[in-house]
Amino acid sequence: MNYRRRDLDRPRNKYVAAIMALFFGAFGVHKFYLREVGGGIFYVMLMMMSSGAFKIPISGILGIIDAIRLFTMSDQEFNFRYNKGIAIPQKNASRPISTPVKSTSRPVLNRSNPYLKSGIKKYKQYDIDGAIIDFNKALDINPNDPAIHFNLACAYSLNEKKELGFRHLSRAVDLGFKDFNKILTHDDLAFLRIQKEFDKFKDSGYKNWDVDPKEASKIKEDNNNSQTDDVLLSQLNRLVELRKKGILNEAEFELERKKLLRN
Repeated sequence: MNYRRRDLDRPRNKYVAAIMALFFGAFGVHKFYLREVGGGIFYVMLMMMSSGAFKIPISGILGIIDAIRLFTMSDQEFNFRYNKGIAIPQKNASRPISTPVKSTSRPVLNRSNPYLKSGIKKYKQYDIDGAIIDFNKALDINPNDPAIHFNLACAYSLNEKKELGFRHLSRAVDLGFKDFNKILTHDDLAFLRIQKEFDKFKDSGYKNWDVDPKEASKIKEDNNNSQTDDVLLSQLNRLVELRKKGILNEAEFELERKKLLRN
């Protein structure tokens, strides 16, 4: 059992998967390797049903297509799809900056920022949503740290939220981030670079961009809804704690919970 668990937690290799798809794709071996058991079973069934009617089983053709797709897939995309949540030791992987960039503003003194460290750890494990939460908490401790803003820009770019990505990237530059080559080459900022606003953003010294008003309004509404949900969740958790401590009985807990959900 322990050996099976270790195997499941082991990161998958893109080239191993591609070679399996190329030579054994008809049997769905690469699907099983990538933890897609349902897809592997489908390939096996497809191979059994089509092997008599065709010289080459349909599943074999699909395996070749999968092999080409895997060979041409970027390491970032492969890990995001198949190694999400698994720590991956990589020597040359593109990562967010993990140390604060020298800022033009006065630094926060004598205050550690554990959320920056935990955010980077989650980011490296491809838990992008979790990293965004921690990076935003890190901003509460030090809102003028360009490293945090740069990391948030990368995370929002990966989640294809361009308005937030541009906003934090611009803020990082305002606070002293000067490695413009990283902005132009960092893999995780690729989504921002293909946006129509990027050229103007670049020409402005990475400080200004235009976003469609309707899109900006929708993003603002989504953010407000998200913040409201966070507040509600916090209040509900507080009620649960009060009930556990015996401060609220069951009837009082239910009454307060219904009040919160009605608001």
